[in-house]
Amino acid sequence: MKSATDERSEATQADPACDSVSTQALIGARLSNDHLLKVFHHLFGQHPAQIAMLDMDGTILAVNESWLSFGSQNDQADEYKSVGQNYLDVCQRSAESGDEIASAALSGLLEIIATGRPKFAMTYPCHAPFERRWFKLWIETQWPDSPVLILAHQLIRSEPVFQNSGYAGKWDLLD
Repeated sequence: MKSATDERSEATQADPACDSVSTQALIGARLSNDHLLKVFHHLFGQHPAQIAMLDMDGTILAVNESWLSFGSQNDQADEYKSVGQNYLDVCQRSAESGDEIASAALSGLLEIIATGRPKFAMTYPCHAPFERRWFKLWIETQWPDSPVLILAHQLIRSEPVFQNSGYAGKWDLLD
C-alpha cells in the first residue's frame, strides 16, 4: 500500500507545472513563514474551533489554543496535536486500521493537495463518555500563492448522555 507521502509525490510528479508552481510557492513561504505564523495566531489563536495550519506535505506548522485544549481534555495522542507531526500520516495510519472517518478526511486532504481544490468539508461523530458530539471538519487554502492549508474541527452539535440512576424520575449523567 502506498503511503500518503508517496501519493503526494506522485501527484506532483504527474504534472510538471504543478511542481514548478509548488517550488515557487515554497520559496515564498520560507521567506514569510514568520509572517504566516503571526497571521495564523492573530486570526485563529482564540477561535473556539480546533484549528491547525498545515504545509502542503501535511506537516502541522501551528495549532490554536482550542486544538491543544481539546487534545488535553480528550487524552489525545501527541501525534495528533504536535507541531511538526504529519497530519496526513496520522490519518493514513488510522485509515489503515479501519477508521472510515480518517479515510474520508485523508481523501479530501489529498484531493486539495493534488488538484488545488480550494476546500473540503465533512461532518463526523466524535462521541465522549458524557456527551454525543458531531464535528464539521473543513480544510481550506487561505492565502493565494502560499502553500499552507487551514484545517479545523468545529463542534456543531452536542448532547449530554444520561443513564437511569435506578429510581423513578431521576436521571444522572453517565460516570
